[in-house]
Amino acid sequence: MKKKIFTPALSILLVGCLVFLSYPDEMIAFAKSSKKSTADTCKEICDEGIVMLKNDGGLPLTEKKLNIFGLGGCDNGWYYQGNGSGAGTQANRVSLYQAFREKGFAINEELANAYNNCGLSNHVPVTEDPKINYQIHETNNEFVTSKVDQAKSFSNQALVVISRYGGEGNDLPKFQYKNISGTESYDKDRIYSQLTLEEEQMIATLNSKNFEIYVLFNTCNPMQMGFIDNDYIKGALYMPMGGNSGAYCVPDVMSGEVNPSGHLTDIVPYDFKIDPTFPNMSYEYDSKEPDKSFENRYNTKRFGDAKDEYIHYAAYEENIYHGYWYYETAFLDDNLYKQKVQYPFGYGMSYSKFEWNLFSTTFDTDKVIISGTVKNTSDKPGKDVVQLYVHKPYEGKIEKPEVQLVRFLKTKELGEGDVETFSFTVPYSELADYDCYDKNKDGFVGYKLDGGKYTFSLRTDSHNIKNQGDSKTEKCIASGTLAKQSFKEDPQTRHKVTNLFTTGKTDSGLILQNTDKHPKDGRCASIDGFDFGTNGIVKEYMSRKDNFAHFPEGYASLHPMMGKGTAKDDYEKTYKVLDPWQEEVPKHKQEQKVEITIDNVDATNIKDPSWEKLMDSLSLQEMEDLVVKGGFQTIAIPKINKKLSIDKDGPCGFAGGVNGSTATPSNFPSDSMVGSTWNYQMAYKFGLAIGDEGVNRLGGINGCYGPGLDLHRSPLGGRNFEYYSEDPYLSGILCSYQITGCMDEGMYCYVKHIAMNDSDMGRNGRYNFATEQTFRQVYAKPFEIIAKGADKFSNYDKEIEVHKANAAMGSVDRLGSTRTTGSYNFLNEMLRGEWGFQGSVITDFYQSGNVNDVDEGIRSGNDLMLNGANNCEVNDKTSDTYKHWVREAAKNILFTYANTKAIAKRH
Repeated sequence: MKKKIFTPALSILLVGCLVFLSYPDEMIAFAKSSKKSTADTCKEICDEGIVMLKNDGGLPLTEKKLNIFGLGGCDNGWYYQGNGSGAGTQANRVSLYQAFREKGFAINEELANAYNNCGLSNHVPVTEDPKINYQIHETNNEFVTSKVDQAKSFSNQALVVISRYGGEGNDLPKFQYKNISGTESYDKDRIYSQLTLEEEQMIATLNSKNFEIYVLFNTCNPMQMGFIDNDYIKGALYMPMGGNSGAYCVPDVMSGEVNPSGHLTDIVPYDFKIDPTFPNMSYEYDSKEPDKSFENRYNTKRFGDAKDEYIHYAAYEENIYHGYWYYETAFLDDNLYKQKVQYPFGYGMSYSKFEWNLFSTTFDTDKVIISGTVKNTSDKPGKDVVQLYVHKPYEGKIEKPEVQLVRFLKTKELGEGDVETFSFTVPYSELADYDCYDKNKDGFVGYKLDGGKYTFSLRTDSHNIKNQGDSKTEKCIASGTLAKQSFKEDPQTRHKVTNLFTTGKTDSGLILQNTDKHPKDGRCASIDGFDFGTNGIVKEYMSRKDNFAHFPEGYASLHPMMGKGTAKDDYEKTYKVLDPWQEEVPKHKQEQKVEITIDNVDATNIKDPSWEKLMDSLSLQEMEDLVVKGGFQTIAIPKINKKLSIDKDGPCGFAGGVNGSTATPSNFPSDSMVGSTWNYQMAYKFGLAIGDEGVNRLGGINGCYGPGLDLHRSPLGGRNFEYYSEDPYLSGILCSYQITGCMDEGMYCYVKHIAMNDSDMGRNGRYNFATEQTFRQVYAKPFEIIAKGADKFSNYDKEIEVHKANAAMGSVDRLGSTRTTGSYNFLNEMLRGEWGFQGSVITDFYQSGNVNDVDEGIRSGNDLMLNGANNCEVNDKTSDTYKHWVREAAKNILFTYANTKAIAKRH
């Protein structure tokens, strides 16, 4: 039965999800036309990713003379990238000053020289020491007041640059540690993501002289930006890390040479303290010993060692409600929402004006199809972002957000009067929510579609619905009634779907059992932590049914995990691997004569019989060597013509080239910058650029440890710049297209880190406690999208054949009590079973003991050990269990290698 709404007066073209088995000529032509020089691609990404937050008519500038205030704008103060594996190379960097000069601006050189001579030697740390990374550098107000009159005589225009760092190893602190003109101090009353007192004074001084003030945020994470609401701030831009040439986009946008089209990938509240993730994140200020504030990790407690410390654990008390899923649900009153939220998720401004029309909505038997047009009604060519959200009926049972992004599209550049038609197809199965506790008491745990009214709206961001055409009152909204439905198997793979990580009793009395395999005693704590310790870890997860009455209070509110009683017993059982377990497996075949090489297998299907013939020709030692010697490589096996492959960090560019290459790696824009383009074609171009550089320009790099696909769970996440977005759908789609570009160039991508590696505090063995719904619908969802391929979740562009991911990197932490790299249910039952993933999983940098165990990993679906020292050894080398699983692991590694080569040959 079909139900049609807004019957169109004109015909439209519905773009379907087309899957090509080989590359048609138009795909090859599109791929070739998408390839540009690395520098051009990086610039194009930043041009589309920089976000215009405010424009009171001053932008674009009519006068190209500019004062640049703030240490963040000087040559040693400009940030190019965050810290850690995503830092990239520092060669060939273009500073902000240089970018403005080269783009024809006259900057105040006297002011610029004064900032350059402030003694800031290098504002780009190469350490994970938080006291170095998160020291905020700025001048005192005396410096500013001494320069302001000369600056006023030079130009009435002032650009204030606000910079904040981020990176691997630490999350952003809840206090400020400052270096103001050489004097270090703490401010316990302001978080790192706020303006410092000195930055406030600088802006106030400029305002007192009646400057036209513009603000540029050059930051790894959004900040508290409420101050730009003041009338004296004429415009503001937000620039996630743009790589070594990203600075060029700033003068181009401010001059109007580039029309901004970036949109936020995170919601921006006025006060980060009201965010439900805030209590369970990062460093707290130590009022008794301030200098130890960076040592006392409030949420990383551990017990069990000689010092009787506390255990590392993270509690996702907010349930599914992080980012806009929380704010759009908690603050339904529009006036209250606007008091709490400054910029919604997906917000972004343009110099152009666009008119949308939603003219056809069809509710089919298994999907809804929504079609419309975008028209540029201004004389400025530009691009727009169409965002489709769904509101689902809430019955007070299964948790669900008020609105959820289900499709998006960035238009091509539209000139005055140009129109682009779009069509979104959304299967009803994608609207289902995961009921891990049988909240609606129908005797089933799994994905469920509640019956009732489903409302779809075209929005400019998560909060604001677009007007229908030139109407002032009618909105782009369509509704339909859907019947209740349960999905007992994955609609794509037809694999059974049920709880895999939850122990306990459901609301309807069903008994749930975490079936994850574990050495010897089978002990695996539930992912929600209700059965861990005497009384469990989390008292109650936040819910909208009681209007979020159980707002997280932080670790002080959780049940203690002191080193006594059941908690310590549980800890001892799950902290370390016991004797490797045995199971009934097929008997191992002895090494056979080589009948086939890696060039002759079916590289599209790991289940093809040719793979078993290939594996029969390998010895156990060759298989084991392939598995354990995975430090930035996969080894050569000459007899099957498997060449040595070189793998490199990281998500934003390579840490180095290969032996014999004199080329310098590029520092690409961050994944957050790619995310803010909201452009899947741009993500594909980014992938082509990275793949081309690694395989061709640098020569011989076969694999990349990236991109990063964890989520921006919190605005304080240290590695947020390595990840795309707070939204699982946006993140998964963009990543899928990016790795497709890499694979088309012959490079596989170990997408990282599956899963819940969204906080760096206490990582390396940390216990993560969340509901299975949270895990599945939020933090695992983007990895599901890349495993199945973005074309299964979109209908965007038939000119790009989307590839399924064939490689992934595991997290250093745990799902409940089970190591991510040791979770059979996650890596085999969910990743390979439910999602149909074919390929290899590698550890993050191998750490024995609490983080990784090679015997456990091999048996659980972790295939490759990122073992830089090549000192990782298997303990059990004789059992049939070992022989079976080391063979499977080796086969998965070889499939990643062969599959990527085959894709590149077709391309």
